[in-house]
Amino acid sequence: MADLRIFSYLPNPRVWKATIAARFCGVDVEVRGAPARELKGWLWDYDARPLVEEERQSLSSLARTGRVGLTGAQLFKTDAFLAAQPFGNVPAAFGPAGKVGIFESNSIMRAVARLGEATYQLYGRDAYEASRIDGFLDVSLVFARDRSISLRCRPARSMRPFTRARRRRLRSMRRGSNRPCRRGGIRWWGTGSRWPTSALPPNLRCSRTSMRGLNS
Repeated sequence: MADLRIFSYLPNPRVWKATIAARFCGVDVEVRGAPARELKGWLWDYDARPLVEEERQSLSSLARTGRVGLTGAQLFKTDAFLAAQPFGNVPAAFGPAGKVGIFESNSIMRAVARLGEATYQLYGRDAYEASRIDGFLDVSLVFARDRSISLRCRPARSMRPFTRARRRRLRSMRRGSNRPCRRGGIRWWGTGSRWPTSALPPNLRCSRTSMRGLNS
């Protein structure tokens, strides 16, 4: 049995965070899912799976109208799924046997890091480092929100002055936080927040030359 099971539309970059952390930490993560348009025909549950037509008819009482992403679609969500996932969205992660649900991609990634801390302390070596990592994860949500707003307003000439100013400020913040960290190792946002490649597990190390390509 996997240490953690994730149900999501695929491909989903929000799931990649958890699977990358799993490779660092040696955690067994199982991912189930399909392209977003196909999830309308799936059972949304810990035991998520595609449904045949006969099952869709017999499980019609589970059909619920999607509100986010698959807006207006009839989605087959079990009561157990909604009890474990109070917002009813994906990606949705579950502990063994589906008793505990974990939602929000950063929280899923944190769960993976905690499960594998004996193998690799990806989430920090103490409460201070863990809290600093939390800060970077939290501020990334702010960047993502502003980026989403600017993308919805493209082309740039259609933006309101306030939105255009926010986008310029976002670019400035990201340049300022990234620039000190573009030398070798893994790039982290923030001055001095660079881990050398020697800190990585042997199977994840690469040369400085290849890391320059990743950090450019």
